[in-house]
Amino acid sequence: MRTVAKISQLTVAAALGLSLAACGSSSGSGGSTSAAGATTGATSQSSTATSASSGSSSSDPSSSSASSDQAGVPDAKTLVHQARAAYGSAKSAKLHADMTDSGQHEVIDIHGAIDGSNQEVTIATPKEGTATIRTVATGKNYIKGDKTFWTKSSGAPETTANLLADKWVAAPPSAAKSLGALSIKAVLNSVMGPESVSDAKLATAKTAKSTVDGKDVYVITTTKGNAITISADKKYVLEVNSKQGAASSKGKMTLSGWGAQPTIDAPPNPVKVPAGK
Repeated sequence: MRTVAKISQLTVAAALGLSLAACGSSSGSGGSTSAAGATTGATSQSSTATSASSGSSSSDPSSSSASSDQAGVPDAKTLVHQARAAYGSAKSAKLHADMTDSGQHEVIDIHGAIDGSNQEVTIATPKEGTATIRTVATGKNYIKGDKTFWTKSSGAPETTANLLADKWVAAPPSAAKSLGALSIKAVLNSVMGPESVSDAKLATAKTAKSTVDGKDVYVITTTKGNAITISADKKYVLEVNSKQGAASSKGKMTLSGWGAQPTIDAPPNPVKVPAGK
């Protein structure tokens, strides 16, 4: 079972599509700066998150002997279908993923609207730096990255990276489509959508009842040791753990704050990319 979306800091760089060759000086008005030579494009570099055992459940789901016919516990197919419907109709949530794939570590945080129409995404890796994308409305995106991000992921020269580091940059409209892929709904579709999790695979999974923070949950465990924790009441996904078989690959994704995320506003005085770039 593929349980965490193929989404990484490199995906952010590709989605931004910004390859800044130069950047002008501050305009002197409101801290806004003009960036020149920006171009847009998209690639599909990404990494697959994998995970170790769950740490938030009151019992270890991978060691549970309960099966899908345990009294009072729905089978895995029923639970996953209910979870898909639950996050499909949810308005907002908060996601945190900490993963290592083939020795490459990255941390992903997303909070805001499920569909990505109003959200903030931060992705950090040691080698590629840290970047935050803020979407305040469809097609209106802002990026803030550290120097490592601008030089390593976006290919900007050092002078440009120094100028843009830790400042909000208004992304060109042409980057909107790629940036829109970085949403909680997209992640969950990759994690639990029919293309990733078939009914046939779910037929062999076990389910068990447990508790998280004193609340009832259901834990789905596959034959490969992957686990999905779902709230018993509203069927929201709370945690995803997976094992891909590689000793250097592990990870964990948690979701919280369902329906309780505030509206995200545009940052003040963003660096502006010239029109048409």
